[in-house]
Amino acid sequence: MRFHVQGTEAALEDLREALAYLNYSMGGKSAPTRVLEAYEKAISALETMPDGFPLAVDSLVSSLGYRWIAVASYIAVYTVDREHGIVFIERIFHRSRNWRALLGA
Repeated sequence: MRFHVQGTEAALEDLREALAYLNYSMGGKSAPTRVLEAYEKAISALETMPDGFPLAVDSLVSSLGYRWIAVASYIAVYTVDREHGIVFIERIFHRSRNWRALLGA
């Protein structure tokens, strides 16, 4: 089964902010391009194997069904709606951020 991958408004805003920050801090170098390419690769992987990536390490967060996939120095946190064949990218965080607090868990 092939899944449709959909970013939530929050996730798309996270991505826009990350790219804008990298563009500003790196002076328009290749870092934003690398993150965007990694995001596109993550979407391709999630379309075919959304369960192939780990549940969040935190037990409360994982009990809510959140999984994660690496996107360069960021992570995309997502959930899977198997009934409708949709993967929802919920948020995108830098790896150093506290997922649990940011997800409201």
